[in-house]
Amino acid sequence: MREDREVLRVIFPTGDSKVVLPCNLLRMIWNAQKIFHINARLPTDLHPIKVLDGVKELSKKLVIVNGDDPLSKQAQENATLLFNIHLRSTLCSRRMIEEFRLSGEAFDWLLGEIESKFNQAIAHPGEMVGALAAQSLGEPATQMTLNTFHYAGVSAKNVTLGVPRLKELINISKKPKTPSLTVFLLGQSARDAERAKDILCRLEHTTLRKVTANTAIYYDPNPQNTVVAEDQEWVNVYYEMPDFDVTRISTWLLRVELDRKHMTDRKLTMEQIAEKINAGFGDDLNCIFNDDNAEKLVLRIRIMNSDENKMQEEEEVVDKMDDDVFLRCIESNMLTDMTLQGIEQISKVYMHLPQTDNKKKIIITEDGEFKALQEWILETDGVSLMRVLSEKDVDPVRTTSNDIVEIFTVSAWEPGLLGRGVGG
Repeated sequence: MREDREVLRVIFPTGDSKVVLPCNLLRMIWNAQKIFHINARLPTDLHPIKVLDGVKELSKKLVIVNGDDPLSKQAQENATLLFNIHLRSTLCSRRMIEEFRLSGEAFDWLLGEIESKFNQAIAHPGEMVGALAAQSLGEPATQMTLNTFHYAGVSAKNVTLGVPRLKELINISKKPKTPSLTVFLLGQSARDAERAKDILCRLEHTTLRKVTANTAIYYDPNPQNTVVAEDQEWVNVYYEMPDFDVTRISTWLLRVELDRKHMTDRKLTMEQIAEKINAGFGDDLNCIFNDDNAEKLVLRIRIMNSDENKMQEEEEVVDKMDDDVFLRCIESNMLTDMTLQGIEQISKVYMHLPQTDNKKKIIITEDGEFKALQEWILETDGVSLMRVLSEKDVDPVRTTSNDIVEIFTVSAWEPGLLGRGVGG
């Protein structure tokens, strides 16, 4: 019985899964009690050894796959595993004698009835299961009405359900309407909102546009006497001991003012953004910024002219794009295409505590009971399962995707995902 319990905990880790078995044992026991007029108050003549031997003999008679070769034996064991566990659990000697009070005659009748019903339930070779499968699929499909379903506790988060979702699964759609990941977390991150928020920031794709309040281009030929008076104080600090050639900077200035709320929400700093700009444009741009604690968060960006261009300008006028036009192009490219953090395919990530047990963490208590615990989980708009699974503190075992094609691709190295991720 203990071995059976351990096996079931592996097969049904949540503890509330249901499976269809050939016989309804409790109803057959009830029938035996009525047919043989069993009085629950009277002692029974059924011996525990008879119960054990009877159940063992019955298990040997329940054959789905004949043969003595190792493959046939394994197939037979797999085919009857769950029913045999159910049989040993329901027909254990203590329950038979104390709970059901069956007599020896009633127990023999019950064993024969179970064998008969089991054999009737076996599908014959060549059985026309196609029509049965179509009926099983079509019957619940007639009751599907909703196209989308609003996530409880998550604003603006919708998932495709009903007939549209069924069509996506049957057609193996390469572009599902609402691709999404359900990301489960490990350790302290699942219980600590701040740590979960850190992972959210690492996953959600953030461009410069998402944290920008406004931008402006100024003609500012003298940085040490800038036309933007409010920047004068901290700009002077940079130009007192510059780490760049002041004579090479352009007279045109791109001033980017950042939104403090969005910066704080995404846990970004001015230094991180400046590093991204420098990494993307190298020595072609000069980027200076003020302190994260300043009243306004400002980036000042200028084009750095090369020495060769400067000499050409002195000798002759060459056909080239004006600095202000070029700066406008850089601004557009920077706002749209520059990734500050996150995964490009994931446009939005929502963090919430699940309300349904199927998304809660299931643990087994000291009493052997299943208990559902609320832990922070992340829901995404957009999918990139391979990238997300490689992130630190993400649970690679429970994390799932609703993009069936992506699951099939990733399952080349993680086959378990194929059976888990097609829901919702």
